[in-house]
Amino acid sequence: TCTAQGFFIIIGYSVPLYNLALSFYYILFTLDRFAYRKMELWYHVISLGLPLCMAIFGVIGHEFNSTGTICFFDEYPLHCRKDIGVECTRGSRAKTCERILGSILFIASILITTNMMLLFRLVHRQHLKMHRKYCGKGRLSQTNSTFKKKEKRIAFQAFCYVCSFFITFIWGLIDGFLEIYFPENRHFFLVVLHKIFYPMQGLFN
Repeated sequence: TCTAQGFFIIIGYSVPLYNLALSFYYILFTLDRFAYRKMELWYHVISLGLPLCMAIFGVIGHEFNSTGTICFFDEYPLHCRKDIGVECTRGSRAKTCERILGSILFIASILITTNMMLLFRLVHRQHLKMHRKYCGKGRLSQTNSTFKKKEKRIAFQAFCYVCSFFITFIWGLIDGFLEIYFPENRHFFLVVLHKIFYPMQGLFN
């Protein structure tokens, strides 16, 4: 049914939250290998619990309705808020749920980008420490070469990590923003790109 489809689509938004959790894991692992263990439970609770709560709320509040292509947070009948002569029978808080979901994605995108930049900065700082430690010793050239390769590899992996997140979720984020605030400027190609790239999140990861 439409409600079941909407429920599982929202559950799928645990993926960007897990991506965010992994970005924090890389930071904590670089600083302290045992620090992540203390936070691991909370990462699971937030990454799974938040989408689950929103999905349950959508079911209980009858917020899942057809958007024309999928079942998601939306009012029923479709576009009933724009038509004064049509009464909305379902989805009275659908737009609020969409805003919350969009805010979560936006914050996740900012934090993931920041964490990857911070990770590179931490590795570069370690490189400088090792440089000072072995300065004047025979192993300096070999150590420098090793850390430079490591820096390049981490920079490339961090770049790919951020790109894979954005290429998956940026289309839905832009489309959702336009649908809520500028519905007359919504473009069909954004809907198509979102439908193409969202199911490919596992491939990019």
